[in-house]
Amino acid sequence: MGVADLSELIAEHRTLQEIVYETIRQAVLNGTFTPGSPLRQETLAQKLQVSSMPVREALRRLEAEGLVTFIARRGAIVKPLDPKEADDVFLVRTLLEPTAARLATLNLQTDQLMTLRDICARLDDATSANDRKAFLEHDREFHHSLYSAVNRPVLLSMIRQLWDRSEIYRTAAVYTSAPRYHLQQSQAEHHALLQACIHGDGDEAERATRAGLEISAAHLKNALKELFA
Repeated sequence: MGVADLSELIAEHRTLQEIVYETIRQAVLNGTFTPGSPLRQETLAQKLQVSSMPVREALRRLEAEGLVTFIARRGAIVKPLDPKEADDVFLVRTLLEPTAARLATLNLQTDQLMTLRDICARLDDATSANDRKAFLEHDREFHHSLYSAVNRPVLLSMIRQLWDRSEIYRTAAVYTSAPRYHLQQSQAEHHALLQACIHGDGDEAERATRAGLEISAAHLKNALKELFA
């Protein structure tokens, strides 16, 4: 076997690892694997038709990202819901994202504004239909489309990781059963944020982003309080 052949095998192995990691990660984020549910390596490997090694590596990587935890004699489980962690995550998001929104507003191009308009229209449809699953998907798409205009890789990386840690809570039943008015409140801030982007108003973009996060954090706090009561 030559060096070129070995390089190809290594590249394929990395691709396999990435596929396994992303498959398990998405299943955790979208609620297929619910908080506290077991993630058995052998079962996952069998379902994905791979060896246990890429599954084990994927679970360790997800542990480092705060999505999975390992328990003695039980193995890996999806990170359980934790009110204190939820508070911490939203606190840090509230410190970072308004600044990202302000900076992004000053860098937006015409095509990026059109994208934000389109996503906001889809959010309107989801709000009217009280379709929380679609709303959450478009909400993430909206904010990340905005933040992508920030040329700050470290800031963006931190925000994406915090969003992933939030996703376990956002897709949980305690959150997805929210009344329609919560979607309406959140959507009002999306519209305010869009208008700020259109007018290049960084201060208003910062305010609207912070207000939207505070709405989400307050609802989640109340939902978790009822769950753990």
